Amino acid sequence: MFAAISVRAAQDSTITLEVDAREAPQKIFHAKLTVPAEPGPLALAYPKWIPGEHGPTGPIADLAGLKFSAAGKTLPWSRDPVDMYLFRLEVPAGARAVDISLDYLSPTEAGGFSSGSSATSNLALVSWNQVLLY
Repeated sequence: MFAAISVRAAQDSTITLEVDAREAPQKIFHAKLTVPAEPGPLALAYPKWIPGEHGPTGPIADLAGLKFSAAGKTLPWSRDPVDMYLFRLEVPAGARAVDISLDYLSPTEAGGFSSGSSATSNLALVSWNQVLLY
């Protein structure tokens, strides 16, 4: 299973998200995003506050393989020292977008809401917040 969507962002920019769920039975989802950006510092967030949940419970512990690139170059990044849901990087001169690849490792056990398993050998549920940075 493979899906792609586009999301309209501020200032009429488009974030493109592609999700590869071919390894969903093994509880692995691969995502590729393209986020419009201008040269300079950039902070991107993993969703922390999920609608219907009562706290900042975005499943960031299940995020893996995070890579950023722009204009054909790998970009170094760091976690924000205060907010673990924020990632900071520098967009190089001449770049118009940042390409992001990440993996979401679905928990193997049932759990609460966004922290629970979302894939079996017969069914996969892909929640937007699990495979997105914004």
